[in-house]
Amino acid sequence: NQKELEYKLSQISGFQNPKITLDQYSTSPKIAASILTTMNERTPLANKLIADFGAGTGMFSFGLTLYAHRRVISFVHAYEIDIDAIQTFKETQEFLEITKIDVINTDILTYNFPNGLFVILLGYSSNESSVGRFGSEDIDLIFVEKAIKACNGFVFVFHKETRLKVNKKKLEKLCEQ
Repeated sequence: NQKELEYKLSQISGFQNPKITLDQYSTSPKIAASILTTMNERTPLANKLIADFGAGTGMFSFGLTLYAHRRVISFVHAYEIDIDAIQTFKETQEFLEITKIDVINTDILTYNFPNGLFVILLGYSSNESSVGRFGSEDIDLIFVEKAIKACNGFVFVFHKETRLKVNKKKLEKLCEQ
């Protein structure tokens, strides 16, 4: 249930020193549990290969494996560029004894993804203007485009509503392609 998942997610460490240039922020266990519950209601996650783009310290990657504990997910691929975040991720993975996650240190924008990704998670900065590591206000749209090309299932995108309003037409155009 959602409350149990929220409790389990409270054990996951956030960023020690968030890097503004990478739009790093921690999602609360309550919000993550709510998102994961809603995702599974809309698209059952059992027996799926799932990708977490910009996985950070693993809130959603771990949440997926904890949520699906009674179900069987094939695997979670967690993609992250920041080695410090990956270190925290790996420490949490060892602490929680979770084996169905592979964290991959890579730049999502240049990585060639494997076939068969069913669900891709994308979360973005809570800032009004999400200007990422390349100084691009459209970095979130670039991530979405990459996700759509790599996925043969569903792409879940979430970030602050005001930012979504800014990009609504651009996102609709990407989804039409």
